[in-house]
Amino acid sequence: MHHQMSNLWEADLACIAGLDFGNQPSLGLQQQLLLLLRRCLQRALELKLPHLVAFSRLALAKFDLQVIEFPSPDIH
Repeated sequence: MHHQMSNLWEADLACIAGLDFGNQPSLGLQQQLLLLLRRCLQRALELKLPHLVAFSRLALAKFDLQVIEFPSPDIH
């Protein structure tokens, strides 16, 4: 059942986030997605669901790798 929940969660997350980061989502959407991923990890830890913990950690790592953060410009 945990595997099915993970598959369902992954599909929902892909729909919500549009995980095709070829077109960068807006900063607001990126922040919402990051918050959602962190909440999911926290909840999976609370419920002691190792498959969802692992998936959440992988999703956070993927997010970190795919979301481009632009450095703030130096103003002199």
